[in-house]
Amino acid sequence: MLQYVLSNYPDTQKCLLGHSIGGQLVGLAPSATQMDKIVLVAAQSGNWRFWEGRAKARMWFNWYVLFPVLLGLFGYLPSKRFSGMENLPKHVANQWRSWGKHREYLMSDPTLGETYFGEITTPITAFSIDDDDFAPKIAADWMTAQY
Repeated sequence: MLQYVLSNYPDTQKCLLGHSIGGQLVGLAPSATQMDKIVLVAAQSGNWRFWEGRAKARMWFNWYVLFPVLLGLFGYLPSKRFSGMENLPKHVANQWRSWGKHREYLMSDPTLGETYFGEITTPITAFSIDDDDFAPKIAADWMTAQY
């Protein structure tokens, strides 16, 4: 999508808006370095250590127990049944699970190859919501700091 916009609209300002996983993955796209502005909304690390109390236990349970059980039973992650999110293919859910178990989240994944987080010099504005159960501020702050 970014390549299309860059090729077809070379003379216009380009603002990339990334919400949740969309904001997490911006640094994987080489063309993100050519954006004029980046806005992140609730783009967080999914590492369970960023949550507190029961939410921390829930996140740990998701990565270490629930995902393996559901993937084993169904062969994919039936997210629509449990959370309203989209269902995920097994390999996608396992990759996300691997990230969520690691302190460095997706930065820990050697299969991603070259990333561009450190090369993005575009101004970034990041929004998080204080009482967001899916994206605690500390997790969103960590993700923003990767850019």
